[in-house]
Amino acid sequence: ESTGEEIYITRYQSVGSGANIKFIHARGTEASPQVLQLNDEAAYLHFYAYSRNSADTANENVCVGRIISTIDSIDAQNRVGGAIAFRTAPLANGTDVEHMRLTSGGTLAIGTVNPDTNYRCHIYSPGLFVDATSGSQGLYVYRHNTDLFNRIIFEIGRAHV
Repeated sequence: ESTGEEIYITRYQSVGSGANIKFIHARGTEASPQVLQLNDEAAYLHFYAYSRNSADTANENVCVGRIISTIDSIDAQNRVGGAIAFRTAPLANGTDVEHMRLTSGGTLAIGTVNPDTNYRCHIYSPGLFVDATSGSQGLYVYRHNTDLFNRIIFEIGRAHV
């Protein structure tokens, strides 16, 4: 049992699909909806905590994180693709920073806001750079930077140092 506010969504049905929440966003009006445009937000969830504000003048509800779905691609027939970004706010200062993004093309970026389209996965952290290129059959792990002499390469069937 929780002592806080809760929302329950329950679905009883003899099929395998579960309960769901749908966020729907269109430009225009309800009578005349229009297609979203590149970089429009489709939906987002905000997470708040009661904390001291960044100006250090009062306690208030401060954003500590967000999950945002944005339109990151659109074709000539106005079919859109969406990315999902994960943002957190250090020290509950209300200024959130993007830390992870999954693009409509399947690129996962961790620690960078601009995943290179040549990579399937980028992971950055202090002193470590990991990439798996879409054209290779391996994983490259670099120490500090992308210096060719400072890496370990894992390829299918063998490893190089």
